[in-house]
Amino acid sequence: MRPRFEKVPLSEQGACLAFERVWPKRRFDGAWHFHPEVELTLILEGKGRRFVGDDLEPFAEGDLVLLGRNLPHFWQTVVTPARARAIVIQFDPRRCGLDEENGVMSEFGSLRRLIAESHCGLAYSRSTAHVMQPLLQSVVQAESPAERLIHLFAALSALAQRAPRRQLASLRFQPSRDRDGEERMQRIYRYVLDHLREPLSLGQVARVAGLSREGFSRYFKRTTGRWFSDFLVELRVQESRRLLVETEGRVADIAFASGFGTLAHFNRRFRSLTGRTPRQYRMDYRASVQPTSETAISPASLET
Repeated sequence: MRPRFEKVPLSEQGACLAFERVWPKRRFDGAWHFHPEVELTLILEGKGRRFVGDDLEPFAEGDLVLLGRNLPHFWQTVVTPARARAIVIQFDPRRCGLDEENGVMSEFGSLRRLIAESHCGLAYSRSTAHVMQPLLQSVVQAESPAERLIHLFAALSALAQRAPRRQLASLRFQPSRDRDGEERMQRIYRYVLDHLREPLSLGQVARVAGLSREGFSRYFKRTTGRWFSDFLVELRVQESRRLLVETEGRVADIAFASGFGTLAHFNRRFRSLTGRTPRQYRMDYRASVQPTSETAISPASLET
């Protein structure tokens, strides 16, 4: 689908815009969009699914990503008792002297390389997010554009030195420029996300798209780079991961609640995508979130 252009109001804010966003309706629901500014987002509260280019995966408190220029993205939450809240920092690397072509200060070389590396999006660990949170808050709380820029450089310098970081979108990803397809893909995504736990046939979703089964299958592959069946399985495995760590439900019950028709199919696809059985995933997750002074972000942290 063609992402929407989002105008970031930097004209009144200098080269960097930083704010803490709170969604009172408890949802991060936005359009699939892009902007020429680089974006740094840290999730403080909320959980759901993050779409960056052709990458999709769960997010929760402590999710920290750096998104390059013109990289399409959006977050879609699941309804929870907790409100949705994030630190968002958007900046123009050219006006900051951090783009590869016009950067003139050699001292900023590591920052320019980081910006170039963020072309496909970068995700950091929860421990890095924990360390970075005070630095990002200082950007938001800065009292002047000059002070904001100083704190931004400090935060980016810290990120450039942190490892590991993980690429999100694939190098082959190219956003579609099909204007007529934007509304159609929005309908498809919303319908699938709203009916994920129900049986979903290709013909059912094709009707939502206004296409034949064969036409829809080709259209979805051409637009997203993956077959619809693979996309649906990935979303359902993500949903099962969420249920495994948030509930005490039996694996069989979670399989059916995630939309899988049989336990055998669920186990096979879960292992192929995660490299672990559902029980192993649950045990590994619980072991990884034992609170420590270095990695704990909040008692509500739910996802690695």
